[in-house]
Amino acid sequence: MESITEKNLKINFGKLLLLGICADIHPILKEAGLAIHGGVILYSEEMRGADALIQQLKRIGVIFCRTWKEVPRAEATLNFKIYAHALRRNEDADKILDFLETDEALMAVVAFGILPEYLAFDCVPNRIVFQASEQEMSAIGDVSRILQGFCNFVHEKPAWLIQELQKFKTSKSFGEIQGDYFLASLSASASCFAAYFRESHDEAETELIQKWLELSIRQVKEWQGEELDNLPAVVRRAVEAYITASDIEICDLDNVDGRVQNALEAGRAVLYDSQFYYLPEDLLKASCEGIVGTNSLLAIKQRLYREGIIQSNSAQSGNYTVKLHYTNVFGAPCRKRFLKFRRQFFAAPGALALEERRRNKDADLPRQIEVR
Repeated sequence: MESITEKNLKINFGKLLLLGICADIHPILKEAGLAIHGGVILYSEEMRGADALIQQLKRIGVIFCRTWKEVPRAEATLNFKIYAHALRRNEDADKILDFLETDEALMAVVAFGILPEYLAFDCVPNRIVFQASEQEMSAIGDVSRILQGFCNFVHEKPAWLIQELQKFKTSKSFGEIQGDYFLASLSASASCFAAYFRESHDEAETELIQKWLELSIRQVKEWQGEELDNLPAVVRRAVEAYITASDIEICDLDNVDGRVQNALEAGRAVLYDSQFYYLPEDLLKASCEGIVGTNSLLAIKQRLYREGIIQSNSAQSGNYTVKLHYTNVFGAPCRKRFLKFRRQFFAAPGALALEERRRNKDADLPRQIEVR
C-alpha cells in the first residue's frame, strides 16, 4: 500500500530520470530517429513548484541560460546536456521559439501558471507536467546519482546502447506510439534504463522499476493535450485546489450562519445559488498567488469577464466585483462585494459541484487516502 504522495514522488522521479537520459544519449537517439525535436516545456502549475523544479533540474546538470548569448552552438557544445530557460512575463516569443528549436542539445523552457499562446500545444507539443507541490518536488530523491550510473555505463558501451535502441524499435510498445517522437524518445530511454538495471538486479526489481517509468510516461501522455495556455481552465484548477486544500466554507446563500459570516469576512467562504458562485476577491487572489507570475490578477479578471465567466456592472471602471445583498439565518440583512462566477464554470456537466465535492471531502476526513 502506498500513499498518493509516495506515488507522486516516484512518478516525478521517473520523469526527471527519463529527461536526463534523453539529454545524455541525444546524439545516439538522433541517429536512431528517436530524438526529441523542437524542445520541451517543463511545467509546474504554481511558481513555488516551478522554483523547486528548477533546483531539481540543476542537480541533474541542466544548464540555465539567462541570456540568449548562452545558447549552445555546435562548435561550443562539449557534452550533450539540457539547456533551459525559466520563462518570465512578457518574453519575446520569437526568441523563445528559436531557443527551443536549437538542435545542438535538448532545449527546455521551465514554465508555470498560464502558458502564453505561442507555447500552446499546437506550437510546442512536447511537455512534461510535474504535478507536485513545492514540498513534494523538494522531497524527490537523488536522481543525479542513478542517472550518472546509467550514463557512465552507456559511455563505456555505446554499441550496447545502439543494440538496445534497435531492439526497442522492433518492440510492440514502439509500434503503438510510432510517429510521436517525444513519447518514443521517453519510452526508448525507459527501455534502455530497464535493460541497464537488469544487469545488476533481479527480474522482480527490474519489473518494478519498469512499472514506475511506464507510469511516468503514461502521466506525461495524459497531459499532452491539456490546455495549459487556457487561462480559465488553469484558474479553475487553481481555485478548486485552493478550496480543497484550505477547507473553505461553501454555503447556500439562504443558509448563512455566524460561522460562515466570519469565514466570509476572512475571505474563506464561498456562497452559491442556483445560477452563480460568489467568491470573495481575496479568495481568488490567494488561489492565483502561484500563477500570477505569468499573468497579473487584473489580467485574469479581465479575461474571465470578457469570456462571460464572471459578471459585473462596473467592469469599465476596473471593478469586477458585484455588491450582494442577502439575509443570514438570524434574519439580519447583510451586504458584501463578491466576484460573481457563472455556476457552470465550476459545475461542468458530469462533474460534481463545489458544494458536493466539499460534502464528499468532509465525509472522507477520517480515512487516509491510499492506493495499491
